[in-house]
Amino acid sequence: MENDDGVRVQGSVQAVASCAAQVREADGQRVCSPDGKTDAEESAAMPERVIAAVVCTGQSVTQADVDYLRGECKVVVVSDAYKLAPWADVMVSHDRKWWEANEDCDFPGPRYCAAYRELPERYGTRRFYPAGGNSGCMGILVAQKLFKPWRILLMGADLHGTHYFGPHTKPRLHNTTKAQFLQMKKQYGKLSKLPVVNCSPISALTCFPKMALRDVL
Repeated sequence: MENDDGVRVQGSVQAVASCAAQVREADGQRVCSPDGKTDAEESAAMPERVIAAVVCTGQSVTQADVDYLRGECKVVVVSDAYKLAPWADVMVSHDRKWWEANEDCDFPGPRYCAAYRELPERYGTRRFYPAGGNSGCMGILVAQKLFKPWRILLMGADLHGTHYFGPHTKPRLHNTTKAQFLQMKKQYGKLSKLPVVNCSPISALTCFPKMALRDVL
């Protein structure tokens, strides 16, 4: 299947996952590759390997952490996270209502939306499918497709609480409910074979190994 830009997109999570090695948590402290090498050993062996960060909008995200990414890795920002990193490589938002409520979005780089046919024309976005079911998952899939990273750092996917900016106040946008968080948890679980490291210290996600941002980058 191809998106509107003629870019071929994998039709399943399994197909996307096959592009990258899995990462695993070792001793609750380090993340190792499938062959048992530690982070430092992997980096020394293959310095050209790309790392990507996906910055979601959970309350754990800070400006200092986002600034720390600049120049260190590829960066995909999710929805309102673009305001923390207008210099990011790519922006995504799965939510049609978010685009409708943010017509003034001035992110200058490539923008990706889910498969809503009318959005590209109205908001200058590129359609991407499959989009994973929520904006955070979409950010992971876009990062995997565009950058082929050996590791994806997931930030701000807390799956509870509010956003880094507080609750949504725009009339068209609703804050995520507990039931929606549970659904999102299942959607992230379908991406568990991708090389994702969860860098949110308060995340409710358990499908990815967890590390502090500065310990992994």
